[in-house]
Amino acid sequence: MRFQQLKEILDHMIDSRSAMSQLYRRMTGQADSPRAKMLLEYMVIHEKEVIEKLSNYQDEASPRVLDTWFENVQGEDFTLLCQKIELPATMTEQDVLGMALDLENRLLDVLHAALEVAPTQDVKSAIESLLQAERVRQQRFVHSTMRMDDM
Repeated sequence: MRFQQLKEILDHMIDSRSAMSQLYRRMTGQADSPRAKMLLEYMVIHEKEVIEKLSNYQDEASPRVLDTWFENVQGEDFTLLCQKIELPATMTEQDVLGMALDLENRLLDVLHAALEVAPTQDVKSAIESLLQAERVRQQRFVHSTMRMDDM
């Protein structure tokens, strides 16, 4: 997929997070392990919260920044990717976490690509802010899942 404006990148991130939430919901029904199910249920909630935060960011961001044009920013079709992902019913929490972090990092790669070609300092600052927020969310997510391991 090719993106031309920052608002398209944000739309892609929201759609991708929705696809990830659907993937985790589907896997919840397939997992044998109660701990894997608990983690997947948490991840569904986590993705909904991220979608809400991205939507709020999009609503509050400057139209001038959102309408900024980019060249050569590409990303994957996450809906298709998430539909293709399968883990065995014997999936462990580590399997689930590894898959989730891989998907998260693929989304962060899109923001990194946009940052590299951002045409103005305002747009660079906006993308850096998004990246920082996503990194913090990812760290909190990992810490939360590790706390689940301690239960």
